Amino acid sequence: YRLNPDATAADYKDKQVAKFVDFIDNCLECINWALTDQGKHSLGTYAGEILANAEDHAEFVDWSVVGYLDIGDKTPTCEIAIFNFGKSIAETFLDLDRSSSDWEPYGKYLDLHKSKGFFKDTWREEDLLTVIALQQHVSSKPKPGASRGQGTVFFIEFFQEMYEQCAAQSDRSAQMTVVSGSTYVLFDGTYRLTEREKGEGKIIAFNDENDLMLPPSPTHVRGMNGVHFPGTIISVRFPFSVGYGAMVEELQDEKRDN
Repeated sequence: YRLNPDATAADYKDKQVAKFVDFIDNCLECINWALTDQGKHSLGTYAGEILANAEDHAEFVDWSVVGYLDIGDKTPTCEIAIFNFGKSIAETFLDLDRSSSDWEPYGKYLDLHKSKGFFKDTWREEDLLTVIALQQHVSSKPKPGASRGQGTVFFIEFFQEMYEQCAAQSDRSAQMTVVSGSTYVLFDGTYRLTEREKGEGKIIAFNDENDLMLPPSPTHVRGMNGVHFPGTIISVRFPFSVGYGAMVEELQDEKRDN
């Protein structure tokens, strides 16, 4: 299933996200399952947040949502990809004026990694900026009084919930990847988004210390030399199992008939 936007329609995104959720629900019906109300709400909310981020930051309203349910195996697997064309995550930060107050919170990380000699072929400024952008309350377009930097965090939390439920119910784990520009980020449950001290928001640094002042695991974050996607791809894969929990329920006879 693929969605292509019409930028002239103010509510187009919301309508298409609703259609996407219905599509996934219809796929599940083939195996006598259904999204719960919570599952529909979560999938729609998180997908909508990601698309809103894409429209807001990439400065090029061209996004697609692709998804399918593979029912050919004993454990059906759902795959969802959301991608947009335009600026990469890092490029939205690199465009900031480095003498401005907007750049200051991020510049300190780049200066430290450079002074420590951390940067190399597979760990570069744009890779660090991409990781920084995944943290809560971080945005290249801050607005006074507004809560920014939430959309990606919501989707990470959605993935973490999927991972936990998959780990409990299936021998297959969930995975999520983010490819933005020439940066690759892997979520596989090894590192988690956790609350910082003093209510500063949640952080995931992809290292054992969960510290943005240190380089991440090269398995989970790396630069892709010679490869560049003009925008951002977020891809999630997770298996469905009976008793899957709050997101999916077994379809009862009366519901199936309706």
